[in-house]
Amino acid sequence: MASSARPSPIRCWERTSCNHTNCEAYGSENSICWLTEQNMCFEDPQDLLNRMQSRCLTCDVFKGNRDRASGKRLADTAMLATLDRLLAEVGDLVCRVESLKAESRSRMAQVTLLSEVGRALQSTMELDETLRIILTAVTAGDGLGFNRAFLLLVDEQSHELKGRMGVGPTHAAEAEAIWKAMETEGLTLREILRRRKTVTSNGIMKLARELRFPIDAEDNIVAASLIEGKSRIVENFDDVRVRILAERLGSQQIIVVPLVAEDERLGAIVADNFVTNRPITTDDMRLLESFASQAALAIMNASLHQRLRDRLHQLEKAHDELSRKQLQLLRAERLMALAGLAATFVHDVKGPLVSVGLMARAALSGIKKSDPSRATLERIIEEIGRIERYLKELAGSVTHRRDDYIEVDLGEVIRESVDLMKGALSVQHVGVVFDLRHGDARVVGSRTELRQLILSLIQNSLEAMPDGGEITISTSLEDGRMRLVIRDTGSGVPEPVRDKIFSLFFTTKSKGSGLGLFIAKRIVIQHGGTIGIESCEGKGSAFVVSLPIGGMNQLRQAKGE
Repeated sequence: MASSARPSPIRCWERTSCNHTNCEAYGSENSICWLTEQNMCFEDPQDLLNRMQSRCLTCDVFKGNRDRASGKRLADTAMLATLDRLLAEVGDLVCRVESLKAESRSRMAQVTLLSEVGRALQSTMELDETLRIILTAVTAGDGLGFNRAFLLLVDEQSHELKGRMGVGPTHAAEAEAIWKAMETEGLTLREILRRRKTVTSNGIMKLARELRFPIDAEDNIVAASLIEGKSRIVENFDDVRVRILAERLGSQQIIVVPLVAEDERLGAIVADNFVTNRPITTDDMRLLESFASQAALAIMNASLHQRLRDRLHQLEKAHDELSRKQLQLLRAERLMALAGLAATFVHDVKGPLVSVGLMARAALSGIKKSDPSRATLERIIEEIGRIERYLKELAGSVTHRRDDYIEVDLGEVIRESVDLMKGALSVQHVGVVFDLRHGDARVVGSRTELRQLILSLIQNSLEAMPDGGEITISTSLEDGRMRLVIRDTGSGVPEPVRDKIFSLFFTTKSKGSGLGLFIAKRIVIQHGGTIGIESCEGKGSAFVVSLPIGGMNQLRQAKGE
């Protein structure tokens, strides 16, 4: 405090022991510190009003100057009172302006953060990379700044919340090492987010994978937060729903924020400050909620992309399998066609050959042993016998084998065949209607050949409906036999053609081989059945197949036992 014996008036900087010697008002008799441009005495704008009231309004210098400016008139007193009030209002206004500036800077920082994270999330459609970016933003110093963060996603199959990923240290020493490494590198948030690997540990990933909770609001706080769509700052560990999470994380305060996008509950973000113990505030929660909305959309998009990619992979595998089976069926068709040709050849050649042999033997019986032509006839008969043996072997090689006959559920074979043709049916806009009324009855035969039979009939119906249509597949029991009908809404078969449609090499198509229906009829006959066609031009056709119902006796008979 200044002494009254001093000749010069006490200045404000002397009263407050001001140490701002670089202020332009310091030591000057012509400058006033509160009027300088820098306002160095008021370091904290938030406390400006209190400083002005506690210092300026009680300052002897300020009072002296104000008293000298006042007179005895009422107007002078009113003017000074007005100045005092204006001074207080200006101080309050300055405080509010500075507060708004600080809030604006905070909001700008949040917008920048969300913008940087959004830009990083748009750079990938990989689910794991999306999760890494999200958790990095939650834990980065330039981001939300939590010590640790965990991401739990909903598993629909197990009806659980499962920990998918974690970022951060597992203990204080590890935290210090990680943070020092980050500080040494001096990376910006954008650079950190663009990195393909986050500075974390295997321990935190192991801890994350151990976080598994039923989706039951009464069981755990994470599920409750997700179901209710409400964020929580967890501090009351006496609550049984909180205790399990608190024990696993070893934290004194935890924040849980649900991840919801387009009314779909995806999971939750769980974070804490277990190293620094910095209190989690409502401002932290609001910022994390804003970020979680953006993160949830990114997770949903990445999940959809991954499911589409998995589905595409499944379709590719199914296509490869279908191509393999179609190749097998094509080979089987060719073999059966060859068998048909061989059987036809044996049948057509064997008759004349037998006749030639009989005539040669008859001629030989009328020739004396001394006749020179006898040796020639004997050679002819020998060669005919050799040809007959070859024909017998050829016929045996093409004879249908029945050792693979079993009891077959024709309904299963029908659905399997339609599934194989699903791609072609979809491309040609042909629908399939099932009307299977055969109950538990089964037929005896080869599952592979019966599937080939149905595929051939469906393929024939498809070719009759180039502009789309409908195929109806029905089964029923009639007179102890299985009746299979495959009906289409195609163009129909002209009456003159119907009798030839099952003939070998007969076709009305420019690219047809004439083998499909021939082989189909051969399969039906080999299974002890019959096949026919009902058709009306312009309205469609129906293939009608009748097969014997299976049983152990029929099975043994089919196998020749």
